Parts: sequence; structure tokens; C-alpha cells
Amino acid sequence: MKKAFIPVIFFSIAVSSVYIVFRSGIDNELQVSFLDVGQGDAIFIQSPSGIQVLIDGGKDRSVVEELHKVMPLFDKTIDMVVATHPDMDHIGGLVDVLKIFDVGVFLESGGQSENNAQDTLEKQLAEKNIERKITNRGEEYNLGKGVYLTTLYPYDDVSNIESNAGSVIMRLSYGEYTFLLTGDAPVESELILVGSDTVKLQSTVLKFGHHGSDSSTSFSFLEKVRPQYGVVSAGKNNQYGHPHTDVLDRASRFNVDVLQTSELGTITFSTNGKEIRVLNLPEDFQVRKLE
Repeated sequence: MKKAFIPVIFFSIAVSSVYIVFRSGIDNELQVSFLDVGQGDAIFIQSPSGIQVLIDGGKDRSVVEELHKVMPLFDKTIDMVVATHPDMDHIGGLVDVLKIFDVGVFLESGGQSENNAQDTLEKQLAEKNIERKITNRGEEYNLGKGVYLTTLYPYDDVSNIESNAGSVIMRLSYGEYTFLLTGDAPVESELILVGSDTVKLQSTVLKFGHHGSDSSTSFSFLEKVRPQYGVVSAGKNNQYGHPHTDVLDRASRFNVDVLQTSELGTITFSTNGKEIRVLNLPEDFQVRKLE
């Protein structure tokens, strides 16, 4: 049976409406999965209305294998894909995602990076006539039933700066709980947000920037965000030493429970807006209970 398309308006100035597929939600639960894609980033969001968002896609096809674990096998549609920046370990897997899934809209930073994946994505987006949009600070995307995804950064054109520095930073909110999703944003980007009087940063879950590199997740940023959980998306025994000891030490000073995909595999949070759970932790893995 063909799925019905229902328009959802993006709440921002001069942002056009797009058509989003409504699927059945899971008991009013928002589920956020930090996919185990090795040394890379990929985050899958399923809102209680059924809207699905993929933020980044890792470096290779492993993202597709992980998506099949958190999506029904018959589901070949993703409403929104976000490329936080065009580095290979964030967009390489999106090449296979666009081959397999029908994508409603493609959001990007507008940054540039010299790799084959970006060239291939450009061709695929054109061939499949997928709507594209550069997302900037203040744009809010309504995912239905009280779930909102808001772009906090970048503020303006990032086409001529280093790709990490132009990473999209987004805040996902539902009821009492929030997720701050940072791509590979460096300390310089973090401090811009820390210095803003209009950006609310406090969040329940923080995706540590740049896979736990000490170029991100600064003391000032942690002090402002005050997360209860921190997620590191990195490969096991990676050559970069991620997550760096300095970052883990800073997180410890703020009593952050750090969860790593290299240790736990895909990490899924589920919340109804009043309570939050981590679904797939080993029985012997201890985390601090949320207050």
C-alpha cells in the first residue's frame, strides 16, 4: 500500500515546507540511536509521530547494516538526512543510504571538502531530485508530537572555512529531555555558542564533538551544557586515540556518564518526554540514574 504524505512546516523564515512520511510511532517514545559505524558519526532519530531523521552516515556501508537493526526491513524511506559537514567519516556512508532509501529532504552545512563521496552525493541528489537546503542557526524542524530539531550553528556561510569548523550543531528536544548533537565542531564553535545569550545549551545527552578529540568538548562547553550522558562515536582501538584522556577527565569533573560505541555498539536512548532510558546496555554496565 502506498504511504500517505502529510506536509510538515519548518518553523523558520524563508524555509519551504516539505512532505514527511508519517509512520506509526512507538508508544509516544522518541528514540535516538547513535549507530556503531566505527570511526565516524551516524545518528538515527525516530520521533513518536513516525518521522525519521538520519544525521550523518559514517564512512562506509556499515551505516546501512546498522539502520536495518533499528528500522523495519520493509521501510525504505527516511524523511530527512542531515550532513553535518562533508568529511568522509560523516558522509561516506550516505552514498549507500541514498542508493537504498528514498530521502525526503537533505540538509547540509554548505561546507566543502575534497573527497569522492561529496562528488558522488552531489550527483545522486541531482539524479533523485532530492530537495536540498543549507541549514543555519535558528531554523526549527517540527518532527511531530512535540519533538523539535533546532539548528544552533553555523550562523552564516561556511563554504570557505575548514570543514569541521563549519559543522552543523543541532538540538533535539522532547518534553523534559534534550540531545545536543555536535558533529565535529571544534572548541572555537563551542565558545561562540557559550558566549551567546540567546542559545540554550543545557542538555540531557551530549554527543561529544569530533569523536572525543581534545579539540572539542571544552570545559566551558561542558559547564554550560551540563549533560548527564555523553556519547562518543568512535572506532575501537582507532589510530587517533579517541576519546582523548583529557576529554574523559573533563567529563568526569562534571559527573557525566560517558557511553562509547566502541565499547557498547549502537547506543539507543528512548524517552516519552518525562522519563529516559538507555535500551541496550549490558546488564553489568552501571550508569548514574537521572535525577
